Amino acid sequence: MLNINTNFSAYIAQKSLNKSTFNLNQTIERLSSGYKINHASDNAANYSIAGSYEAKLSSYSFASDNIASGLDLLSTAQDTISLMQKHGSRLHALITQAKNGTYGEQSLNAMNAEAGAIIAEINRLFNSTEYNGVKLLNPEEYTPEIEMPDWYNELNDRLDVSKNNGFISKANNTEQNYIDSLKHVSELENDFDSNTEYQISTKEDLKKLASLVNSGKDTTNKTFYLAADINLEGETWTPIGNRSANSGYRFKGTFDGNGHVIKNLKINNNKQYQGLFGCTTTNATVKNVGIENADVKGSNYIGILVGYNEGIITNCYTKGKIEGSERIGGITGHSTKDIDSCYSISTVNANKYGAGIVGFTTKGVINSFTEGFVTTTGDYAGGLAGSIDGKVENCYSTATVKGVNIVSALAARAGDAIKNSYATGDAEGYEFVGGVAGIVKKTSGDLNLDKILSTGHITAVQKSGSLIGGIENTTGRSAPYSYANITISNALVVEQELDKISGAYTTATGNAEVPYDTTDWLNSVSYLKTPEPEKKSITLQVGIHGNEHSSITVNTALEYDLSYILEHGIESDGSYNIINDFMQTLSAKATSFGAVSDRLNSALESVHTDITNLTSSLSTIKDADIAKISSKFIQQLILQQAAATLMATANQNPSIALQLI
Repeated sequence: MLNINTNFSAYIAQKSLNKSTFNLNQTIERLSSGYKINHASDNAANYSIAGSYEAKLSSYSFASDNIASGLDLLSTAQDTISLMQKHGSRLHALITQAKNGTYGEQSLNAMNAEAGAIIAEINRLFNSTEYNGVKLLNPEEYTPEIEMPDWYNELNDRLDVSKNNGFISKANNTEQNYIDSLKHVSELENDFDSNTEYQISTKEDLKKLASLVNSGKDTTNKTFYLAADINLEGETWTPIGNRSANSGYRFKGTFDGNGHVIKNLKINNNKQYQGLFGCTTTNATVKNVGIENADVKGSNYIGILVGYNEGIITNCYTKGKIEGSERIGGITGHSTKDIDSCYSISTVNANKYGAGIVGFTTKGVINSFTEGFVTTTGDYAGGLAGSIDGKVENCYSTATVKGVNIVSALAARAGDAIKNSYATGDAEGYEFVGGVAGIVKKTSGDLNLDKILSTGHITAVQKSGSLIGGIENTTGRSAPYSYANITISNALVVEQELDKISGAYTTATGNAEVPYDTTDWLNSVSYLKTPEPEKKSITLQVGIHGNEHSSITVNTALEYDLSYILEHGIESDGSYNIINDFMQTLSAKATSFGAVSDRLNSALESVHTDITNLTSSLSTIKDADIAKISSKFIQQLILQQAAATLMATANQNPSIALQLI
């Protein structure tokens, strides 16, 4: 059918022309690139495989260079060993010559002078031989880490504050929108109103809370949320709670920091009960708040967070410095309840009962840690606690501690169980100094120390130990005495000059005998032997993977000592043994270098084989068959020309139809 509006023949010809043109362009691309796969659309699976092969080939190229560098390194070391062997041979000859009795003193002096020069050159080669800045025969020393028990690593993971934005546990538990809807404390006039919850978002809010509490206003059953970080810079802080003025002027509610921080807390006076909170009662709670850059000074019962605590303290931290007379702590000076999930990084200075967490407590400390420095001019200095009647569990201290008597890197005086806890800081004092406890005091019942560890250095004059300084274990001033059942298990200390436990004693008058045989305790304590320093080995990467099959480790370090020959002369009887040992050492080291060189040559051959095989595989997948593609090029070129000719003919069809009119 002939028509003017629709030229179906031209459409068919155009479609064929487009297809042949596309195929021709694709063929031209393959001919010009030499690859049959230039885009993922050409062959998705093989494109991915080819990309993987190309990446491996690039890595193998670097592996080959690595091996070549390793061979050069070993060649440098081997050449030096050969030179040292040459000098050693001359030294051996001199020793042999000197053993002959035909040489007088002057001749021997000349021989020894030459021997000294040879040894000096050997030592120079030993110390100076390096490759690309890497010392070979005398590499740097390092001390391997002590292998710690599993519970030690689990404890560190439990107390890892990086997981919770600086807190041990999740602190921002209340929605910010809800807190923002609460009334500001600064909006109150002279007393709390009917609301039971308030927000503190400015230092004016915080100062108003202190003013109300210190005037006797009751905070029982009231909760105060910290809505933002607060900076107290320029303020001399008056603590929340003034027990000195009135025993009832204490904080009795709940203070929830909700993960916020109070910065630049400064107190400088000679008063008691100093801290962010001066005093809290038994129904009070302080939680989820951090204090940073604190500087607190007072007399007794001084803490960065709470001076005198009778309430709950949980999931808080402090950073700064604190100074006072007695019962001084980075978190609280005195506490009558457990302290849970808290830490302090602080510098503590006290006369007596000074510690990183709590100076004196009738309860315990759990899930907590401390870092920094603790110093007392008197007794009871502890990294974690000065004197603690309750348990210490899941805690550690890295603080450095100095005091007089009853000093410990963890708890100066412990009166209950210590479990899953360790101290790595140094402790120094006169007597009753220990890594985990200065004194363990238990007069009745049971006391168990389990999974404890001390790695710090303990310095003392008497009655001290690397784990425990002493044991006070009697209630009697005269016989008969009453004793507690004290057990120690799974205890570890780093080997040092002090005994694991020493200084056990009683409070009985006169020359009473030590009431407890500590043999069983000592048998329950194991030494963590400090590893000997080692020379660094060199690891050569010879493959493209990160496992042990892609690397070769070589120990290039050389150990020898020729000082005996210098001290006693080459004519001495022992010189033969020294030089023979030296030559054997060089020979053994040269042999080991040769063995590693053989391994590297084998690895290099293996890499080249892998490169050859991968290149062949990549060629099979990606390279174009030029003969085949050339034929296809001619085919597509002819089809394109035919389609163009037919399209021109089809375009004449409408004009044929016009001739019929």
